[in-house]
Amino acid sequence: MSEVKKKFKFRVPNTYLLIFSLLVLIAAMTWIIPGGQYERAVVDGREVVVQNSFKYVENQPQGFIDLFISPLKGFVEAGLIIGFILFVGGSFNVLAKTEAINSLIHKLARAHKNSKLLQKLFIP
Repeated sequence: MSEVKKKFKFRVPNTYLLIFSLLVLIAAMTWIIPGGQYERAVVDGREVVVQNSFKYVENQPQGFIDLFISPLKGFVEAGLIIGFILFVGGSFNVLAKTEAINSLIHKLARAHKNSKLLQKLFIP
């Protein structure tokens, strides 16, 4: 009998596994890479970085617990942005399901089908 060798097909790992692996890698880097910061100054009402002011500061390595707390902190801090994106996405979904955008485009096209200006603007 001849054995059939299976070709190895690379499969992309699960998305959550990739994200968690990146979190672990980044947390490990906090133990290796030294911390540093620039001094900042307020110029014309804006906070800007002062040139050549970099200095090393005490490291703040992240622990095992921080791996699980950091995504939660990120969600809390970005809550308004996440809510806005969900709201806009839901609005577009409603417009797509009701075909409101398609009917608007068709009505505008019918109303301006003989307009030379629109033909020059939209048809190359």
